[in-house]
Amino acid sequence: MPLLLQENVRANTMLWVWKVEEGESFFMNQLSLSSHELSRLNSYTHAPRRLEWLASRLLVKLGLGENGQVKYTDDGKPLLVGVDGHISISHSHALVGLLFSTKNSVGLDIERVSSRPAKITRRFMQEQEVALLENDIRGAAITRAWCSKEALFKVLGKNCYTFKEDFVLAEKLFANSTSTTFFVRPFNGNQLVSFLDVEDYCIAYSVMHS
Repeated sequence: MPLLLQENVRANTMLWVWKVEEGESFFMNQLSLSSHELSRLNSYTHAPRRLEWLASRLLVKLGLGENGQVKYTDDGKPLLVGVDGHISISHSHALVGLLFSTKNSVGLDIERVSSRPAKITRRFMQEQEVALLENDIRGAAITRAWCSKEALFKVLGKNCYTFKEDFVLAEKLFANSTSTTFFVRPFNGNQLVSFLDVEDYCIAYSVMHS
């Protein structure tokens, strides 16, 4: 089983990361999907997307037990049913992650490190934010910035916020930064985003203040 990471990243907060190397039959043999879950699975026609979804459900089972079920709000935020707590799910290529907190809203994003976000920097970052980024060749700093804003968006769980105006980088961000701070306009305060590097991926996560 390619469970790459199982880590207590904060008090009352766990992160699991799976590398998908198995076929669909492996996951189906591990899971007992409800009719609702089967319907959702069958709504995905792209094979990699089906595998990502199945891997996320296996992480829920491994981390939270058989009673853990996932439903979604109207704006797409995953909700736990059968277990008290908050979750965030992310996937990128072969990696699938699950972040769980017993007390606080959480946000998780996984992206393969690349310079691709640099092509749209001005769409999601203000000029003063760009000035805070290390200009590294691999694109690790700009990938961290993009991951951060995705994670913050998931913490709030609503679709009425903008990456550029509502989540503003507040300090220098380097290719090897383990954390950074953003000013989040919706609650007029700073929010910490932390990073882990797994293989050639950046993992960004944030836990809402109590």
